Amino acid sequence: MNSSLKTRVDNDVTSTFAPMMVRASAGSGKTYQLTGRYLRLLLAGATPESILATTFTRKAAGEILDRVMAVLARAADETQPAALEDLRRQVGLPTLPRSQCVRLLHDLLRNVHKLQICTLDSLFVQLTQSCGSDLGLPPSWEMGDEVVLGQMQTNAIAKTIERIDAGEISSLLSMLSRGETPRSIGNEIESSVRSAYEKHREAIAAKTASDSGEENWRVLRGQKLPDESELAGARRDLVQFPPTQKSLQKILALLCDAIDSRDFESLADSTILGNIRKAKRSNEVTKYGRSKFDERLNDAFDVIYRAVQSDTIEALKRRSEAIGRLLQHFSLQFDSMKWQTRKLGFSDVTHQLALRLPKLGRGRLQHRLDSNFSHVLLDEFQDTSPSQWRILSLVADRAIHDDVHYSSPDNSGVNLRSFFCVGDTKQAIYGWRGGQMRIFDSVKRQVPNLVENPRHESFRSSPVVIDLVNRIFRKLPAHPKATVDDMDDPADKSVYEAKAIQDFTYQFPEHVTARTELPGYAELRVGHPIEKTFDIVSEREQSDACYSSAIEVIKHRYQQDPTEAIAVLVRENRGVAMMIHRLNQEGLPASQEGGNPLTDSVVVEMVLSALMITEHPGDLRHEFHLSNTPLAGVVSKGGHLVLKKLEETGLVRTVHWLAKILEPNCAATDRVRLGQLVRLAIQWDANASDRLRDFVDYVRKCRVQRPQAAPIRVMTVHQSKGLEFDTVVLPELHLPLVRPNSDPVTLVSETGDPVLD
Repeated sequence: MNSSLKTRVDNDVTSTFAPMMVRASAGSGKTYQLTGRYLRLLLAGATPESILATTFTRKAAGEILDRVMAVLARAADETQPAALEDLRRQVGLPTLPRSQCVRLLHDLLRNVHKLQICTLDSLFVQLTQSCGSDLGLPPSWEMGDEVVLGQMQTNAIAKTIERIDAGEISSLLSMLSRGETPRSIGNEIESSVRSAYEKHREAIAAKTASDSGEENWRVLRGQKLPDESELAGARRDLVQFPPTQKSLQKILALLCDAIDSRDFESLADSTILGNIRKAKRSNEVTKYGRSKFDERLNDAFDVIYRAVQSDTIEALKRRSEAIGRLLQHFSLQFDSMKWQTRKLGFSDVTHQLALRLPKLGRGRLQHRLDSNFSHVLLDEFQDTSPSQWRILSLVADRAIHDDVHYSSPDNSGVNLRSFFCVGDTKQAIYGWRGGQMRIFDSVKRQVPNLVENPRHESFRSSPVVIDLVNRIFRKLPAHPKATVDDMDDPADKSVYEAKAIQDFTYQFPEHVTARTELPGYAELRVGHPIEKTFDIVSEREQSDACYSSAIEVIKHRYQQDPTEAIAVLVRENRGVAMMIHRLNQEGLPASQEGGNPLTDSVVVEMVLSALMITEHPGDLRHEFHLSNTPLAGVVSKGGHLVLKKLEETGLVRTVHWLAKILEPNCAATDRVRLGQLVRLAIQWDANASDRLRDFVDYVRKCRVQRPQAAPIRVMTVHQSKGLEFDTVVLPELHLPLVRPNSDPVTLVSETGDPVLD
C-alpha cells in the first residue's frame, strides 16, 4: 500500500471515529446510530472485548445485541443483496464485501461471551467485583433484593429512632415538620430519609471543598434579622397610617401581628409580601389589588420584607441541617446492616465506585479492570446521573486520551480509540435515575475535540404528529408563564419557570419526518366539564374527568378495530394502576408495561387481610374488610382457621387455599393475579421471615407484570421509549410538569464536574 493511500485511509478512520455526541430526538434512530458505530469499529479491526456499549435496561442491551447480529446475518446472506447495501450505508463503507460480513459474523458467534454490551448496573457490579478490596466492601457481598433492602431500610429507621437522644428527636421533628406536630414519628423520618438519602450520598461523592459531605448541608447563610428598634419603628408606622379600606386595614393588622409574635415565616407565601417585593424592585408604591398603600409605609414594608427573608432562610437552614444530621445517624445504621448481611443495592455499588474509584489512580484502575476498553459507546445518555458519569469518565479515560495501536483489516497500522454517546436532551426533563440535561455540557468540557451530531428526523411518526409537536413548542413563548414583569428577581420562582421555557424553546430544533407518506391524526381534547357550584375542583376530580374522556376515545378506537395497537401513556405507576382499573371496568382488554404490585387486584387484598388477622386478631379493620366476601367464614373468631392452616401447612399452601376459595367468584384478570400471588409466596418461602407482615409488605412493593398480551397497553411515558403504536392517548396533560417539593438544600454537583468552593 503506497504512503499516500495509507494516509488517506488513516485520516478516514480517524475522522470516522472522532469523539462524538449525538443529540437525537425520539424516533430519529439512536439505536441505529449506536449499532452502526459498533459495527464500524468491528469492521475496522477492533476486538469485541475492546468495545464497551452500555445502556440502562436489559431489554435495551438485548436489542442492541440483536440488531448487531441480525444486521450482520442479513448482510452475509447472498439472497438479500439489499441488506448488504443497507449495512454499507449504515457503516459508511460503500465497498464493504459480503465475505467480510460472513467472517465477522462467525467471529462474533464464536466469541459472543467477549461482547461487552451491558447495562450500567451490570457494568458497575463488574467494576466493583474487580476492585472490591480497594472499595472497602464486605467480603462475599451480593446484590440484595429490592424488597429485602426496603425492609432493612425500615429497620434502620427504627434503630435510628431508638439510638437518638429523646431531646434531639424532638428538636429534629420540630424542624422536619416546620414546627407542626407530626402524626407519626416513623413516617416523618421515613419521608425525609427516602427523599434525601441519595442526595446525601451524592453530596459526599461530589468531593466538595470540605471533602466530607457533612458541610454540604450547611451551605445556606442566614440573613440578619432587623433589630428591635427597626421592628418597633415599622409597627409604629403601620399603626399611624391606617387606610380607609377594610381589606387594607386587615392586611396591616396581619403585619402588626407578625411583628408582635415575631412569626415572619408565616408571611412567606402571602400576596402582600409578593407585592412588597415587586414594589421594591420597581421602586413603586406597594399595591394590594388596585389599591395603593401610603408611600410613607415603604420603610416599614422594607423592614418586614427583610424580616421575612431572614426567618424563611433561617427555617430552611435549620431544616436542611436537621436532615443532614438525621441522615448521618440513619446512614450509620443502614450501612452497618448492609455490611453485616453483605447485601447491597445497585445504588450502593454506584456510590462506592463514585466515592473510591478516583482515588485508585489511572494505572491501578486499568490494572484492576479485566478489560481495557479502547472504545466506549453510551446509550440513553440523558438518563446518566452525575455519580454515574464520574465512574464512566474514568472508564472512558483510555478511550478518550490513550493511543491504542492495532492493525486495521487491510493491515495498515492505525492508532484508534473512540468515545461515542447518544441521548435526547428533551427526555432529561424526567430526571429518571437522577439524570441531568447539563451532563451533556459536562461531557463537552471533559472530552477533547468532541463532535456534536444533532439528529431530528423521525423515522417513526407521521407528518401530522411531527407538525403538531413543532407547532406546540414553537408557540411556547406565548404561554403566560414564559414572561414575567421582572426577569431579574431572584426571589420569584416564576422567573426561573419563564427562563426554563425560554431556554427550552431556544434549544428546540425543527423536527422533520422521513415517513412523509404516512397518514396520521392528532387531537388535543378538553376533558369533561365538572359541574360544581361552590367548591374548588380538586386535582383528583380533574384527573377522573380526563381519564373518562380518554377511555371514551380508547373505547371508540377499539370498537372500530380490535386489532389496533393502542398505548395509554401516564406520568407515574399509580396512574397505570388507575387506568388499568378503569379500562377493566369498561370491559376493555388492557395490559400494563413493567408491572404493578399485585394489590391492584381486590382479591389479592382480601388474601392479605386474611393473613394479617392472624398477626393482629384484635384489629377489626381486616375482619370488617372481609365481612361481605367469600372469606368471611374462615376469618371469624380472630382468624383461627387461617392460623391453624399456617401452622399445619405453611405459607404457600395457606395462600393457595385462600386463593381457591376466592377463584369461583373472580374475573379472569383477578384469577391471574391470585396465581401470581401464590408464586410470590413460593419465592418468599425460600427466604422465609417469621413475620407475616414482612410477606405482606413484600407483596405490596413487588411489581409483577400481567402475563397476557392485550391490544391496549398502559405504561408510563418513560416505559414507552422505542415502542410504536397505531394510537397513543395521553390522559394527564392537565397535570403540572413539575410538582412542588420541600426538598432540603444541600450542595451537590449537577453535572459530574467537581463542585468548587
